[in-house]
Amino acid sequence: MEGQCSFVLWSLTAGHLPLALSVLQILALDIGTDLLPALALGAEPASPRVMIEPMRSGPLVDLGLLRRALLVLGPTEAVVEMLAFVGVLTLGGWSYGQTAPAHVLAPASGAAFAAVVLGQLANAFACRSASRPVGRPSLRGNRLLLLAVAVELVFLAVILGWPAAASLLGGSVPPPVGWVVALAAVPAVVLVDRAHKALRPGARRRDGVAPA
Repeated sequence: MEGQCSFVLWSLTAGHLPLALSVLQILALDIGTDLLPALALGAEPASPRVMIEPMRSGPLVDLGLLRRALLVLGPTEAVVEMLAFVGVLTLGGWSYGQTAPAHVLAPASGAAFAAVVLGQLANAFACRSASRPVGRPSLRGNRLLLLAVAVELVFLAVILGWPAAASLLGGSVPPPVGWVVALAAVPAVVLVDRAHKALRPGARRRDGVAPA
């Protein structure tokens, strides 16, 4: 969704807002950073409460899952992505409607790319449970996910820091302010996920708290 957001905004502004992510960057996100965390989540150990919780029925992809992905977590990552992108562009001297020079556009695109990767990192931990927030269960409960996240961070460093990869994909290492905004994707996703799970119907009962 984050990649589509940049294309939607570029289209709606008739190109007055540059593309935050290139096609190759989006492919790198889909293939290079999404794959391993998804596989690790597939090996998530069963919850100790699985035998006392109501049995799940119905399709795996339901309205609740789509709502969480498309209206909660996805938009949160997209907002931070665009804030990082536009912030770096603006600090580089760009104004709305202008053509951004390459030396300004590349670090801005790198900041947007970093924001998406870091948001996906937080999202991976948020998706370990449909009802419990990040940290419950323990972050060490899925070592494969920890390994996948470590590989994801190395991949981010290579994509932005290796000149050949950065030139091919169209990004570069963002300035400090770009990193600060990009890093904000982690607490943003965690907090939004926590709030969404707390407000879901039956959240108190799932956490073992009797309804008032």
